[in-house]
Amino acid sequence: MNGQVQDSDASTAAEAERGALWPPPEPAPLPLSKGGWKPRLRSALVFCGWLALGAAFGYAATALSWEISGMQWLVGTLAFIFAGWLNLILHEAGHALAGIAFGQRAYAFGIGSWRLERGQAGWHVRKGGAISGVGGFAALAPRAGRAGSRRDMVAFLLGGPFANLLTGAAGLALLHCWQPPALLAAALVGAVLSALLLGVVNLLPFRSKGWYSDGLNLLHLLRNNASARARIQATQLLGLSLAGVRPRDWPPQLLPDTDTEDGDPALVSGLLALHLVCAIDQDEREAADLLAQRLAPMLYDVPEAMRAALAVNIAFHIACFRPDAKLLAAWLPHCEGGLLDVSAQRELLQAEHRLLLGDDAAAAEHLARASDSMHRVQDAGSAQMLADRIQVLRARLAG
Repeated sequence: MNGQVQDSDASTAAEAERGALWPPPEPAPLPLSKGGWKPRLRSALVFCGWLALGAAFGYAATALSWEISGMQWLVGTLAFIFAGWLNLILHEAGHALAGIAFGQRAYAFGIGSWRLERGQAGWHVRKGGAISGVGGFAALAPRAGRAGSRRDMVAFLLGGPFANLLTGAAGLALLHCWQPPALLAAALVGAVLSALLLGVVNLLPFRSKGWYSDGLNLLHLLRNNASARARIQATQLLGLSLAGVRPRDWPPQLLPDTDTEDGDPALVSGLLALHLVCAIDQDEREAADLLAQRLAPMLYDVPEAMRAALAVNIAFHIACFRPDAKLLAAWLPHCEGGLLDVSAQRELLQAEHRLLLGDDAAAAEHLARASDSMHRVQDAGSAQMLADRIQVLRARLAG
């Protein structure tokens, strides 16, 4: 009788743990009238940006003694809008050049919905989803043999705004020294103001739909708080993984503490994911369970572009340690899209799901597509984990 009670308790505990791994329900949209200090802060920052824009425009108009016509306003406005994309590319290029100069390695860029990513077979271009909250990104990590430091991160973050401000200053100098035709001058002013606005706004400390501005990251680094130190450690681990070091071989002292000062969901989820993949690769089921249960409820707390990576990590944990077809199926729709290409991981998870359903033929097809997509995996450490898992599934299908 006592044995039956213990079995029942163990079964109840297992079901509770499984329940904690289900995706959370999608939250209801917030009412438009919801107030608070954050919307007011964002409005103040936008106002400061437009104030800087107006001051620069006024300076340019005064220096050139303009009598601005309606056509000039139209040309300047159109140039301001269309030059925004060029200035965004220059912004990310500035980040990349500064990062490379300080010993970092680029592995992905994004502008709008377009991606340029470095996989195991070299660079490739693909079209992904739009990145809500930011127009683009440059992803870099320390090169093998370089630890990365606060100075390196500061240089990387300053590179983007500096590129825009330098472009704007050069444009203003050109306008001051050269008297171009009126419409060309209006176009140049629009492009210059676009560059200056992007540079100034990115130096302001704020969040946009879960993403940190360059200014907010710089502020944390200057304060050297727990969040900044955790970000530096995370980039160091990513650098090791890019160099081919598997998560199970990461130095334990580099695994950052997941308790940060500001509790930022994007940062905390990323840190939990590092601990989770390390526990999975070390075959530590209990530790991985606890980490996955902490990570699963955060699905809708992180920026939209980060949700696919979170879902892939949870689903991979389920496939390895809690093979449940329904639970795995609940996470698969969330593995679509994302910031970076996870097509190989997605196909592998589809193969896991089909194998749990007993559909060996479909599992073999997804497994073949996962193998064909391995060249798209950004870091060699993750590629080794995926290759091992592919071999496990192949052995099951052969058996």
